[in-house]
Amino acid sequence: MLVLEIREPSRALRRVSFTRYGLGMGRAVPSLSIGRSSRVDVVLESLSVSDFHVELVEREGLLELVPAASVVIDGQALQKGPRVVSIGSVIEIADCTVVVTQFVPIVPADFESSEKEFLELTRADRSDVGARLVYADALEEGGWLIRGEYLRVQVRLLLRQALEGDADAYARFTRKLAPARRWLASVATPVLGDRCSAKVGRECPARWAADGPPSICWKCQVAVRVPTTPRA
Repeated sequence: MLVLEIREPSRALRRVSFTRYGLGMGRAVPSLSIGRSSRVDVVLESLSVSDFHVELVEREGLLELVPAASVVIDGQALQKGPRVVSIGSVIEIADCTVVVTQFVPIVPADFESSEKEFLELTRADRSDVGARLVYADALEEGGWLIRGEYLRVQVRLLLRQALEGDADAYARFTRKLAPARRWLASVATPVLGDRCSAKVGRECPARWAADGPPSICWKCQVAVRVPTTPRA
């Protein structure tokens, strides 16, 4: 989500809000254009503003300003970009002022440290869908719904248990997560194992079928190519 407070000489103070859906639909990287043209996302009426003056772009948990004309950010002139802005940043566009009052990225910039434990489990074994689903639970509890559902759809597609619309949802979520390529690479597509490995010195407690659709081993929570059942 991105919320801006806008002051213009000819208009009353206004606040504009853009959700993930408003910023991401049909765009490779969620962005927000500001200018005087009717074709931009935020239209400023001042004649001093260019048709396409600046663009705010989300990349890897950060909000960057990319100018097409001169702007002033927090009192410093900027003619070339990009330049990272944050909550409270004041962007002066000609005789108009835009203040960033809220910004929630699709993936936090510090995910590699704040979610380190879940990432390590997911990376250790790409067939360990149990760890992937635990990660999804944690994300959803924290309000990161798109990422949580993205991981769940990955698992359902892998196991051929897709719900109606899962294939389209996966493509849509992938587009929305495009600004967070590091996270996408960190949770690479899960894979099927030939079978999970029994602990050394112990007999595998599962019975293995000769063929059939892939499943999750009831004991190890690993996605395997053939189904398993508990031993009698």
